[in-house]
Amino acid sequence: MKVYRSYEELPCGTIHTAVTFGNFDGVHLGHQRVLSQLLDVANQHNVIPALVTFDPHPLTVIAPERVPRSLLILEERLSFLRHYGAQIVVVLPFDQQLAQCSAEEFVKSILVDGLGARVVLLGPDARFGAGRRGDASLLNTLGASYGFINVGIASLELYGETISSSRIRRLVSAGEVEHAARLLGRPHRVPGKVVEGDKRGRMIGFPTANVAPPPQVLIPAHGVYAGMLEFDGQRHLCAVNVGVRPTFEDHRATIEAHVLDFSKDLYGSNVVVEFIYRIRGERKFSSVEALVAQIANDCAKVRRLFTENPP
Repeated sequence: MKVYRSYEELPCGTIHTAVTFGNFDGVHLGHQRVLSQLLDVANQHNVIPALVTFDPHPLTVIAPERVPRSLLILEERLSFLRHYGAQIVVVLPFDQQLAQCSAEEFVKSILVDGLGARVVLLGPDARFGAGRRGDASLLNTLGASYGFINVGIASLELYGETISSSRIRRLVSAGEVEHAARLLGRPHRVPGKVVEGDKRGRMIGFPTANVAPPPQVLIPAHGVYAGMLEFDGQRHLCAVNVGVRPTFEDHRATIEAHVLDFSKDLYGSNVVVEFIYRIRGERKFSSVEALVAQIANDCAKVRRLFTENPP
């Protein structure tokens, strides 16, 4: 997969493509169907499947107070787009200049001149360009002028609900990670670096990896989860605590993963935590002994869940 990270890099006049565009945060089941349709259309027209996305999220510039946390960091988003068949991905830096670009100029400069679009795929409710003035009707008009066709993309519903990144964010924020996973097509993932903590877990017999995620990544609601920790190409069962450790009167939010049957030193390592089941909410215990007993129960439940439902 070829990745272009600016307008200046685009292969103007040298290729023909079928192209779609959007944030693609999460690369969820709806996005996966769009990519499947993109590949089919590209094969039908003997052109290259291409995708345009943006970084950072457009709301970072347009309405910073409303910018959402991300389901995937950019590099993971690109990895999943590659996995689902995109051959060209353009990552446009979203800045004031791009925010002020009209829909007509975006189509001409990026899609037509930059990517040689022969087919453009767009969802029924999608809007683009300054003031969100671009839509499917405008694409049909511009296509007649520039020689491309506009192919509509239908929304994807699952169990009676439309799949969207915003819906998945709400689920993750509420701790409903199993529901979110059904819409994503996989568990919600949080990457991060293992940093040194206060070693309380080690002192009570349950050492943890303290994972510091990138600031823009969405963290599930406070509570305890059954998950997997991915390290060095391997996945390991873990019990994950997200929260402020109220038993110790610690008000700093942390992600602490106790990796089962694992003894390697992870300090300084880059890992990924997958949140698969929510076990319980965050609680304050009357004593350290009561906390230790509950952690033992949590770990037993993690084992039982994954014995009954192997990951």
